[in-house]
Amino acid sequence: MMEPAGLGKPVVVGPATWNFRDPVELLRSSGGLTQCENPEAVRRELLALHADPARRLQVGRRARDVCLESKGATRRILDILRAYVPRNRTEIPS
Repeated sequence: MMEPAGLGKPVVVGPATWNFRDPVELLRSSGGLTQCENPEAVRRELLALHADPARRLQVGRRARDVCLESKGATRRILDILRAYVPRNRTEIPS
């Protein structure tokens, strides 16, 4: 779901998102994601987005903003971990 969000597309998902809790919550709280309870609700939401280009653009922008705010998180984590990982083999304690 982060790939389409990063491209500025609105995200529509079903109820089974247990393995993506954090991204779903981030996108949902920003208004960039709609979570539907069943396939019929997904269909209705997709049709509603298709029929309303302004809303589709707004929801997509909100989704993209979440991705932009998260950008660089991997680099920041690696910078933190660098302090705990030896730079070369001679630094590894025996």
